[in-house]
Amino acid sequence: MNPFLIMLLFLELNQDLRNPVLAGFLSKPTLRAVPGNVVTTGNQVAFFCEGPSEAKEYHLYKLGSQDYLIPTALLETENKAIFSISLVQWHNSGQYWCSYASTSGTSENSDILELVVTGVYTSRLTLSAIPSPVVTAGEHVTLQCVSKEPYNMSILMKDGEKFSSPEPLQKIYSDQFGALFSVGPVTPNQRWRFTCYGYSLSSPQLWSVSSNQLELLVSGTLHKPTIWAEPGSVITSGSYVTIWCEATLPTLIYLIYKDGNPEPWDQQNQIVYNNKAKLTISSMTELNTGRYHCYSYTITGWTERSDTLELVVTGVYNKPKLLILQDPVVTVGMTVTLSCTSNHSYNWFLLTKNDQKSSIHRTSQDKHTRLFLAKFQVRPMAFSQRWRFRCYGYYTSNPQVWSEGSDLLELLISGKLKKPTLRAEPGSVIASGNNVTILCEGTKGNQPMYFLYKEGSPAPWESQTPKDPGNKAMFSIASMEKHHAGKYRCYSYNSVGWSERSDMLELVVTGVYSSKVTLSAVSSPVVTSGGHVTLQCVSQQAYTSFILVKDNEKFSRLVSSRDTYPKRLEAYFTVGPVTHNERWRFTCYGYYWSSSQLWSAPSNELELLVSGTLHKPTIWAHPGSLITSESPVTIWCEGTLESLMYVIYKEGSPEPSYTQTQTDHNNKAQFSIPSVTRLNAGRYNCYSYNYAGWTERSDTLELVVTGVHHGKPTLSALPSPVVTSGGKVTLKCVSSKGYDWFTLTGADQNFSSPQKAQFIHTGQSLALFPEITVASSKSGPFRCYGYYTNSPHVWSEASDPLEIHVSGLSKKPSLLTHKGPILAPGENLILKCSSEISYDRFALFKKGESGLTLVSVHQSQDGHFHANFTLGSVNSSIGGQYRCLGAHSSSSEWSAPSDPLDILVTGYPAVTPNLSVHPGTNVSLGENVTLLCQSSAPVDTFLLFKEGAAHPYLHQKLQFQDLQNQAEFSISSVTSALGGSYVCFGSQSSSPYLLSYPSVPVEIIVSGPARYQKAVIGVSVAFFLLLFFLTIFLLLRLRHQNKDRKGVQTETHLQHPTDSVTRDKSHQKSSKPAPAIQEEVLYATVKVTQHADSMELDVLRIHEKDSSKDLYAQVKPCRLRRAEATSSSLMPKELPDSNNTQGKGGKVLVEQADTTDDSNDVTYAQLCILTPRQGQVNLSAFRQKSPS
Repeated sequence: MNPFLIMLLFLELNQDLRNPVLAGFLSKPTLRAVPGNVVTTGNQVAFFCEGPSEAKEYHLYKLGSQDYLIPTALLETENKAIFSISLVQWHNSGQYWCSYASTSGTSENSDILELVVTGVYTSRLTLSAIPSPVVTAGEHVTLQCVSKEPYNMSILMKDGEKFSSPEPLQKIYSDQFGALFSVGPVTPNQRWRFTCYGYSLSSPQLWSVSSNQLELLVSGTLHKPTIWAEPGSVITSGSYVTIWCEATLPTLIYLIYKDGNPEPWDQQNQIVYNNKAKLTISSMTELNTGRYHCYSYTITGWTERSDTLELVVTGVYNKPKLLILQDPVVTVGMTVTLSCTSNHSYNWFLLTKNDQKSSIHRTSQDKHTRLFLAKFQVRPMAFSQRWRFRCYGYYTSNPQVWSEGSDLLELLISGKLKKPTLRAEPGSVIASGNNVTILCEGTKGNQPMYFLYKEGSPAPWESQTPKDPGNKAMFSIASMEKHHAGKYRCYSYNSVGWSERSDMLELVVTGVYSSKVTLSAVSSPVVTSGGHVTLQCVSQQAYTSFILVKDNEKFSRLVSSRDTYPKRLEAYFTVGPVTHNERWRFTCYGYYWSSSQLWSAPSNELELLVSGTLHKPTIWAHPGSLITSESPVTIWCEGTLESLMYVIYKEGSPEPSYTQTQTDHNNKAQFSIPSVTRLNAGRYNCYSYNYAGWTERSDTLELVVTGVHHGKPTLSALPSPVVTSGGKVTLKCVSSKGYDWFTLTGADQNFSSPQKAQFIHTGQSLALFPEITVASSKSGPFRCYGYYTNSPHVWSEASDPLEIHVSGLSKKPSLLTHKGPILAPGENLILKCSSEISYDRFALFKKGESGLTLVSVHQSQDGHFHANFTLGSVNSSIGGQYRCLGAHSSSSEWSAPSDPLDILVTGYPAVTPNLSVHPGTNVSLGENVTLLCQSSAPVDTFLLFKEGAAHPYLHQKLQFQDLQNQAEFSISSVTSALGGSYVCFGSQSSSPYLLSYPSVPVEIIVSGPARYQKAVIGVSVAFFLLLFFLTIFLLLRLRHQNKDRKGVQTETHLQHPTDSVTRDKSHQKSSKPAPAIQEEVLYATVKVTQHADSMELDVLRIHEKDSSKDLYAQVKPCRLRRAEATSSSLMPKELPDSNNTQGKGGKVLVEQADTTDDSNDVTYAQLCILTPRQGQVNLSAFRQKSPS
């Protein structure tokens, strides 16, 4: 069964005893609602319809409904039926009645029951008492029900029952409607609890939500309770407070009431705290202030109201200042005037003594300061009392809302006891943010109390009662700030009385101003014992004074600053005589006269290094004194076991660089630099200090930092990195950076004497390190560095290492290439070094490069020993001159180098010259022919090849103003030997090993009757003799002209590679026999004077045995006006070798060519024809590889 029905049945059983059924006639039933006829929406309600015992059937009716309700439960033994509504809604409201039926018929209807549903309208009403819910027994009180919703009617309920007839709601304000209900007379022996509701006349059974419950406080005759507040009645804003109410009799309920409130503040229904109740306010605000009373209710009625508790909140307004108009240190019996002032217009000031109200004064406004103030006079009367005061301000309109309390002012009674001592630890000069402890020490006994007083403060700074031993107080400042700076004194107090005041302690705060000062020694921080030194304190901040501090204690009087440079102030301090048996560590500070205890941030600490008489320490660097930038280095200083401290000093620094105190009784110290920069480079000395004083300074350590200047120089050996044992080599260091000096290091990293840089016309700087003797089989590696005069310890990156290899007197090997000396890009190049000597290893090196490439040796079937050097795919970097060496494993000496092998690479520049023959490719014997080589790209060198010829090269630099460049190669008195295929190349003298693509080959065919040959030979011999005498004549005339000629000559040398004759002889044994008719190479040397008034043409014979056949090469630059001079340093070093070649068989004819003023001047060139020595030009290969 429903628990609700069970409860209702239980209630009805009790009702049955009081409602007997009338028998004998059909009486009307009774209808009632449980728990009542006013039910909140969502709750339960049950209708009980009760009839006589003969009632068999019950029906419940609702006005306006045609149906009747069947009982949910029927209690036949009790003559009643139950009609339940488990969830009341608004439509359940209305008028209900019931009836029953028996064997005799149907009864009359019961009386009408009106069911009211509340909470249908959510707009709540407010119920309050006018003027107060506090009522005296027997009096009347008016209750007001107010709503913002315009209900038609309002009704008053007492303890859930209708108390009065409905009253219409009247408009009392623009948005409020109210109704008044009169209650009384009230009695003290019951509780008076009311609520009110609002409803509309159109639906009188649908009410609003309930108003607040209002309980009238009836002041009875029982003994009043006690009210108080903890921790007190004066509470700081935001703090908590507890209001207690305690009765003397057993109490059922406590009520706390605040004056002016329309209802009680709080109530508690149980006795929880031994006849006490409490109201806790967790955060005190202005709304909690006021006058409080409490009431208690017992079974006999209400008590009287308690006394008034006035609850005050402080800290709502800015605090005033409480000052003593004289020193707060007073004598007993002296009248002292205290002044409470504020810039807020408080109406009243209140003075408290030991947190109790002392006196209240109305404020007045000072005419000059415009401050509001009140004066209080106090008169200390005893040594045994403490006199602590605060003042507050408040307004008349809010007497319980006070300002923040002033700072505590305690009067210090100056007595006759012995004054305490005052000091600060770690000192009186403290950095901002650091902690400091102020110690005040007095006499023992009687548990004294100590007071710290700061000059100018209106009250003692702090007070303290120390623990054992009881004669010393420690006042700690955890973080030193500006307001802590000042002059301090302390006092002690015990049961006997007050002491005298202590001596003054001046506490200084440093770091208040962020602009740092700099301290330096005017000459040097290194001082001899007994000498004086001047220290300079400098700042860009406009400080009025500077002061010098030694070991955190004031060392000198203050010195006024003076201007020296714009925005720079300084002061000088003289220190001395210094002694070597103590340390001299200084800092300086700047400050302003207006705040002499607020100092700047400290300067750097400067320690004077006193050069004493003790044995000097030793200094060195690990891993060495030559350190790459950003690498670590450790500087070591080693002294004696008695050394207490080591100091490293960098020459030129205003202070020591590093200081280390010994703790492990070691005799050396290390100073590590984890990442070296240019700032660490320089000259270092170290000092050590022990109980006897300072040592002499150590020797000097020069610390050099490399890699600071990017762009490493290039180191090369002249004439070659391979020299004979005991020979000498010159090392050349070159850089594109404008270094002032170069220096050289060997394997031991010791420095050579630096060489001053020389600047050359290319914009590079270089230095030569001459006559370096090579004694061992391998010297080095050598490296060179560049640096500037203003930073001699800051060096560039190191050059690549260069090793010098020693060659012996053993026979030189041969160096060959199977594909010929002229290669196209992309070809695979292998160089073969071979020898009849049983060398164990071969090495290859390239001219201009310092490294050796080592390869193991193989033995071929013919007994030769060789090694292949695979250089890979040919590109522009492959071009150059190569040599190879051989060596035995039992010896560290190398053989003599092989003859040089030139490797030329085509396709650089990527142009194809055009080769043409004039008057044509079919030439008769004895005729003249001209080969014209033209290029569309600027080149300064042209090379003409005949198939099967060795490769020449040319160094020349000419300035051409036209995009077209050309060279003419003239051949006179053609013979049958000159027939064949020809190609030409273009090149730049700056890259002699790089050639253009080859021209398309042209074929010269020599034809004609044989009977003309003898005649041609005779004419050729006569012509040769004529040229010979003409050449001698021109040479004599040229010598005469060279003496008078001004200007610079530009020479172009087109000649055969070095050592061609020697290479030919050394190779004859292994090479195949030469062909019957050897084919020639044509090349030219052009020599142009400044005024182009004469040109020399040197002609070499076509063949040593045929003196009648001469060839001419005519180089014709288009529109050439003037050729620039070529430096002698650019002339090929193989020129002496070409002279040797001429001396052995080739004769030179010199002929002067006439010049004209025409812009297309003709330049005649020397044309040399040499027999091929190594490799032959394969024109068929060029036909396949050259671009179309």
